Amino acid sequence: MESEAINDEKVTRSENETRELEETRSPQRVKSKRQKIVQIIFLLLALFSVLCCYSMIAPFFPQEAMAKGLTSTEIGIIFAFFPAVTFVMAPIYGFFIVQLSAKFLCVAGCFLCGGCCVLFGLLGYVKDRNTLLAVALVIRGVEGNGSTMLNVAAASLVLKSFPEKTGMMSSLIEGATALGFLAGPSLGAAFFAIGGYSLPFWAMGGVTLLTSLLLFIILDKSDELEPKKQNFFRLFYIPGMSVMFLQFVTTSLVMTFLNPVLGGFITQKFGLSSSIVGLIFSTWSISYLIVSPLWGKIVDKGFVYSTMIFGVFTSGVAFMLLAPSPLLDTLLADAETSGLVVLACVLEGFFTGAMYIPSYLATLNLAEVNGYKLNEQTYGLVSGMMNSGNSLGSIGGPLLSGYLTDKYGFAWATTIMAFTLLAMGVVEIIFVVTMRLTGSPLVLPKSSELEEKEPLLS
Repeated sequence: MESEAINDEKVTRSENETRELEETRSPQRVKSKRQKIVQIIFLLLALFSVLCCYSMIAPFFPQEAMAKGLTSTEIGIIFAFFPAVTFVMAPIYGFFIVQLSAKFLCVAGCFLCGGCCVLFGLLGYVKDRNTLLAVALVIRGVEGNGSTMLNVAAASLVLKSFPEKTGMMSSLIEGATALGFLAGPSLGAAFFAIGGYSLPFWAMGGVTLLTSLLLFIILDKSDELEPKKQNFFRLFYIPGMSVMFLQFVTTSLVMTFLNPVLGGFITQKFGLSSSIVGLIFSTWSISYLIVSPLWGKIVDKGFVYSTMIFGVFTSGVAFMLLAPSPLLDTLLADAETSGLVVLACVLEGFFTGAMYIPSYLATLNLAEVNGYKLNEQTYGLVSGMMNSGNSLGSIGGPLLSGYLTDKYGFAWATTIMAFTLLAMGVVEIIFVVTMRLTGSPLVLPKSSELEEKEPLLS
């Protein structure tokens, strides 16, 4: 009886100690989750401010540069130099993310972008055209490098925080960048109207520098991981990775294809003012921003490739409606109105989210089923691949649309882009069907996913 009482007392003490331990740990778990959420918020703020710095020069810099003697080609080179640097540097930072640490890349990248933005504001005092061109290229190049550091590391940290919600996390990243692209030109034009050339750069540059300081305070140093012999180019040995890279390039083509040509088409066709043209442009970004969380939820429910393929084909249909396509003359002969252009832009923004948001998760799944563990280095490699593909599309989109429009006209240019999207959709269908027929997995079984992801939440 005495031994039983002692055993009961030990069991009771053990249960009490376990309960007390759980009670002391539970606030830590809550705090850890809250900390992740706070970090995500500030990372998204950093992405937004950096994208504002990148995009806000569009409404006024070309005119200012032309007044100082720069040609349209030289201004185009200044615009293209930013994504060109990103294309080169993204896979490099994706590979070295563990060695350099994600926190360093985020803080240093945001600081470089803010500093370059402030320096770009000083170009208003440069009178010589050759000096202006050279300095502008250097500043945009360094800014592109800083943006790449931030984008690669921020995507890795955000996705690593809640790996079971990759679709939703991707939609948040896309929402922040889309909002930056949308708000940048508006903020730039507003500040320019208030204080002239330098104010937009000094205002947004100051905000971005402050954001880099907040990131330095808030972000924790990432857990040290042992670097493995994995690199950007080895990803392409995985079946389907080339298809995913083309998907990133194609999505970015869609996002940038209309930038240099849509405004001119609307002005010449319908005689609308520049302010109305700007509003029509914004319908694309607004619709994209609104529906991105919806696509994220759909992707998180497992509809990855179906959503992506649906987005590719429907985006192609939206491009056919823009001018509209000469192939639709019999159906839309009397429908060449500004309302049709607005509808096509809204649909394009809506369906581009379906193209892009599943792409990252599909790429991660392919890496995982081929032996890559979902850790910081894998997130960095895939993020580097994504940013490199996006940058290549950002360079090619304006160049391709300008060439096709000059050669064949706007209607045929958008038609060719539509058929490019349809061809990409066919390639993706062939890839998925081939993987199914050969029994090659596109994603790990549910149990394997949980085993891999559980340590990331600890």
